[in-house]
Amino acid sequence: ACISCHGEDGTGRNGTAPRLDIHSPAYIAASLHAFRDGTRRSGTMMAAARNLSDDEIDRLAAEFGRLTAVTPEGPDGGRDIAQRGLTARDIPACDSCHAAGRAEYPRLAGQWKTHLRTQLELFREHGPARGGPYADIMAEVARRLEDEDIESLVDWYGQ
Repeated sequence: ACISCHGEDGTGRNGTAPRLDIHSPAYIAASLHAFRDGTRRSGTMMAAARNLSDDEIDRLAAEFGRLTAVTPEGPDGGRDIAQRGLTARDIPACDSCHAAGRAEYPRLAGQWKTHLRTQLELFREHGPARGGPYADIMAEVARRLEDEDIESLVDWYGQ
């Protein structure tokens, strides 16, 4: 059922479902556990993960989580926030958590722009209730981002 939205290779379907191939198996497994257990909300994903066993989650995470490397190539404004943050507003550099090598966090480079924008908006709207293991951190960061910051980041990381 995963491939109907995320594609056989995990690259998603033209922005309608997030890319999985850029993430680590650890991140995908944690996300599936959170959807299954109801600690991260998504009607579609909660339904899809509801009956998955731990072994099935591990198998799917290993199959789709390939850590495909993508180099961001967007405008400099997004790069500045991603690499240095916005210290005046106490916003850390996105790459301090989301860079390659931090398996517990989602990778952002190469993700669909629509998905990146939606996730940041959901964190702003729902705060920590958005769910996931680090929702409290992301909710605080997203609350401090201006609309222009979000667009700069989406343009920097996204495709």
